[in-house]
Amino acid sequence: MTDDMLRAAIEAWQAGNHQQASALCRQIIAAGDPVPPDAWHLSGLIAIGQGDNAGGIEQLQRAAAVAPDNPIVANDLGAALRMAGRLPEAEAALLRATELAPDYPPAWHNLGMTQRAMGKLVPAGEALERAVAFQPAPPTLMGLGLVRLGLKDYAAASAAFQRAADAVPDMPEVWFNLGLARFRQGEPTAIDALRRALALKPDWPDALDTIGVAFARAGREDEALAALERAVQLAPDHPRILANLGAALIRRNDPRTVPMLERALAGDPGNAETRSALALAHYRLGNVAAARVEWEEVLRRDPAHVNARSALLMNAHYEDGETAATLLDAAREFGRIHGDPPGRYTRWANVRDPEKRLRIGYISPDFRDHAVARFLMPLIAAHDRNRVALHGFANVRLRDHVTDAFRRQFERWHDVTSLPDGRIAELVRADEIDILVDLAGHSADSQLTALALHPAPVQATWLGYPGTTGVPAIAYRISDAFADPPGTVETTEAIVRLPRPFLCFAAPREAPEVTVRPAGPVVFGSCNFVRKITARTAAVWAGILADVPGARLVLKSNLMTVPAMADPIRAVFAAAGIAPDRVQFFDVIDDPRGHLAFYGGIDVALDTFPYNGTTTTCEALWMGVPVVALRGERHSARVGSSLLHAVGLDDLVAGDVAQYRAIAAGLAADAPRRAALRAGMRARMAASPLLDAPGLARAMEDAYRTMWRNWLARP
Repeated sequence: MTDDMLRAAIEAWQAGNHQQASALCRQIIAAGDPVPPDAWHLSGLIAIGQGDNAGGIEQLQRAAAVAPDNPIVANDLGAALRMAGRLPEAEAALLRATELAPDYPPAWHNLGMTQRAMGKLVPAGEALERAVAFQPAPPTLMGLGLVRLGLKDYAAASAAFQRAADAVPDMPEVWFNLGLARFRQGEPTAIDALRRALALKPDWPDALDTIGVAFARAGREDEALAALERAVQLAPDHPRILANLGAALIRRNDPRTVPMLERALAGDPGNAETRSALALAHYRLGNVAAARVEWEEVLRRDPAHVNARSALLMNAHYEDGETAATLLDAAREFGRIHGDPPGRYTRWANVRDPEKRLRIGYISPDFRDHAVARFLMPLIAAHDRNRVALHGFANVRLRDHVTDAFRRQFERWHDVTSLPDGRIAELVRADEIDILVDLAGHSADSQLTALALHPAPVQATWLGYPGTTGVPAIAYRISDAFADPPGTVETTEAIVRLPRPFLCFAAPREAPEVTVRPAGPVVFGSCNFVRKITARTAAVWAGILADVPGARLVLKSNLMTVPAMADPIRAVFAAAGIAPDRVQFFDVIDDPRGHLAFYGGIDVALDTFPYNGTTTTCEALWMGVPVVALRGERHSARVGSSLLHAVGLDDLVAGDVAQYRAIAAGLAADAPRRAALRAGMRARMAASPLLDAPGLARAMEDAYRTMWRNWLARP
């Protein structure tokens, strides 16, 4: 009788007649002792289906107590407990289910989803992999993708979401998550997946936000702003979306940027990335003091925030009041906080052969159309592949044709954009890199915290940052005796001084021919970044204009026409009595040929201090314009000395302000020398070490060999 009623209850439930099934179960339960476990089981499922979670769980627990070896009961109980938020109990029930039935996919699925909810991502991934192996159902693939996303294994996440998308192509959530995983991978195809999601669900703020950020990363600014502005319309109070729109507006110096980011912070005041973006917005709009306040607030809330500390360190190089000692102290503080991370490596499996072909890893965010590339590509292209194997580790957010050109030069290439430090370190170790060379220091998007893990036995820094990093795991900083004379500046790295200039410049192919300057009043000029023009620099330049009556000064840079940046410079000249029409301000010229042609209107270029120019000095020289530099006490203040020495123009390097003014005035008065320099500058540069890429490559390879042998000689 009981069996017949139970069978009828099951049939009614399967037919969707849950009220009849429930009534039959109640009769069975009321009638008997013992109650069949299937009656408790079915009654529990029906109760849960009717919204009585507590009652359903109680009845499923009775079923499990009566039938402790039934994997289906254990699985259903675990699933019910998970939905009720009772995660530890759910995990215990589901572990029991998988022990009882190791080939039962629902139990592995529910276990994985429960462990994901508990934050146990590694075992969750293992459980969901087991479920997929038995039954690759779309919900399980989605769960697996979300776990891999949480573990920052973006390739595996993309693979899981792609399989789900193949199975259910009309589900927008699948395409959104696939796009998100590809975006985190740095894959341009993220945009295609996100577009599929939006085609299925057009007014979805999260998808619009993500595709907007993806467009921004791809340099498609108009599309980025359109998507992000639509997302804000749909979700006007969402802090993340507001922050992403604000960040996208930064590049345009849009006055909406600061209010937008302040709205985002009002909704999420503890968000360090939003506050850092606000600092950058203030900085680009010329309010340097406000930027500093925001970065310092980030550090007050989180002293271990890497980007804010690096931003303050990088920007300290522009300040008149900073010294080599204060910069060293700040770098050491960075090293104290970030220099000894958990998991730091102390052993390496590299083949200990002093004469072997060295594996050199270069890690940089600037394998792209960037000033760093002008000095890096000549070296990379000139390296002797018989002496070194080149491995690239690229943290490039805006890839372009230059990225592709770099990629072709490397024996192995890794896109490490958005990868966690530990994963980057694993890639370095898997490649058995002998010497890892940082090319960014404390500049934007650097990977110093990955180098702090000491993944390669020998690590060095070169090119991208004008000072010491403070990271103990970086043993060497590569320079020369002019940029870093012995005994001048203390650093946390040992300085390797090349027997030649530490830089090699790639002559710009787009450069127009050098033009002859007409007779008339001398034009001084600078195309250096406006932040390098400090109050002291401007005051000295005002003195030069006073020394050379009738001369003019032209200043061109990005942000040069932003009032908050230009007005303080104008004020210095005005205070010195220099008429406004003698100083002209020009915005950046995006066209490379047009930018270089601007030098055709300059007779003498004035280098900035205490932060010298590098690319601008080389470009001025290539366009025939002599550069006057002031030698300071630290690397960033001595690069001009190195560059001018390289082309045999040491007499244009001043040791103090008075000499700097005298050299500038002397050139202004010596039209024949200016004409001779202009006519012969390209030939001079072409014959100099500054354009000798093979020479730099041999010097660097010799330095790497010495570093390697030094490491081998250690106990």
